[in-house]
Amino acid sequence: IQESRDLHEVALLVVGNKRDLLPDTRYAAERSREMASLVRKQWKAGYVEVSAKYNWRVVAAFRELIAAVEETRARDSSRPHNLHELHEAIESSKCTIL
Repeated sequence: IQESRDLHEVALLVVGNKRDLLPDTRYAAERSREMASLVRKQWKAGYVEVSAKYNWRVVAAFRELIAAVEETRARDSSRPHNLHELHEAIESSKCTIL
């Protein structure tokens, strides 16, 4: 997803909703772990299951998203963020990688 849409600088969190409709069994828990692992490996993103109906893990999903945004910003903090910073970076160096 990130490569096809050039979203390397965008925080991505996959949220599985309607968790309340799944049975609370060992199989469902294992399936959730498999899904989380797949999302992490394939899409390089976080995964959270929620139930909006019961407000279960909804706040956790937002916290995960905030953490992902902060991580993305920290990773990207050395790159110029606006046109003025870009011009300064170009003028201060003969070679600039964007």
